[in-house]
Amino acid sequence: MEENAYDCPFLSGEIAKTLDFYRIRETIASLSISEETKEVLLKREPTDNIERIQNLKELAGEYNMLLRSNENKTFSSWPKVKELFSLLSIEGATLLQENVFALGLFCKAAREAKNIVKDVNIDIPHIKSLISSIAPLDEAENAIFSILAPDGSMRDLPSIRAIQNRIASLHKDIEAALHKYATDPILSSALQSTVPALRGGREVLAVR
Repeated sequence: MEENAYDCPFLSGEIAKTLDFYRIRETIASLSISEETKEVLLKREPTDNIERIQNLKELAGEYNMLLRSNENKTFSSWPKVKELFSLLSIEGATLLQENVFALGLFCKAAREAKNIVKDVNIDIPHIKSLISSIAPLDEAENAIFSILAPDGSMRDLPSIRAIQNRIASLHKDIEAALHKYATDPILSSALQSTVPALRGGREVLAVR
């Protein structure tokens, strides 16, 4: 959505307040199903662009029809994901588990919205056109929820267990090596302490 692209100078400030524009805008924004949608709506300003106004009126009318129809189903919400998309374009970037889960919920919400709009038997051409422009995200959703459960927890998969076991084995090897060096009488005189210290997230032995 293009924010503030059609600002209307004469309908702003006190005039907009008198016409309750900002109160109505805040009320509408409070009904958003996602925080990012709410943020976009709260940045919207009045416009005198007739084409823009007509387009918004048609979309609002169609959405009202959809909400009032007997075929209406609830749209799913999703956490904030906008900032995560820039990370996805960076090779080697890593995401926290909660970030991956948020992207999965976004993909799921997009799929469900497309299915809801596609299946309704009412005349909402503008909404259907917008929904059809959403790229298919089924493959991404399936990949995410193949490793995460619906509640966002990690699935107990053999491949995940193998990685966890390998990490545990490496930790044991590191602890054994530290113990060997710390108790070696030849090296003890070169060590400041036989107790490992944590530096940059790693266990090290400080030397004199």
